[in-house]
Amino acid sequence: MGLSIPIPAAFQSAAEIALNSQLKQAFEQRDPDLDAIQSYLKEATATNITLDVPGLEYAFRRRLEKEAEFFASKPSNLEMVQKLTTLLKFASTLPFPMVLWKCKTFPIAQSSPQWTNCARRHSPAMSRRKLSSTHWRNFAKVCGSMVNRRR
Repeated sequence: MGLSIPIPAAFQSAAEIALNSQLKQAFEQRDPDLDAIQSYLKEATATNITLDVPGLEYAFRRRLEKEAEFFASKPSNLEMVQKLTTLLKFASTLPFPMVLWKCKTFPIAQSSPQWTNCARRHSPAMSRRKLSSTHWRNFAKVCGSMVNRRR
């Protein structure tokens, strides 16, 4: 049971700057720590921190765009498919809307023939890395639903 004493405005402002900065830095990491990000978001909710929605959305969208570019350069790489799928699913859990429908760097999510052609071109590499049609279908489903969503 808390004392419900109001937090001084200066402390609240400092906490908002610090937490938003930590979130932005976490989003910009090559391998974002999704558990740490969830922890920061819970802390923001618990302490009534106002999130810098435009800045955070932009930072995470840029991470997704970069991951999509990495993926596009090596579409048969299982780790890249799984990472991008995980990040796209995570984006749907964020407490602010993502503007992913503008991301034209998700080239394969737009039409399934591209997936099929890519799968045919890379089938030996995919079998060596255990990149199954299930991985592709899961990624296409998640990517397509996220890119086409307009929140």
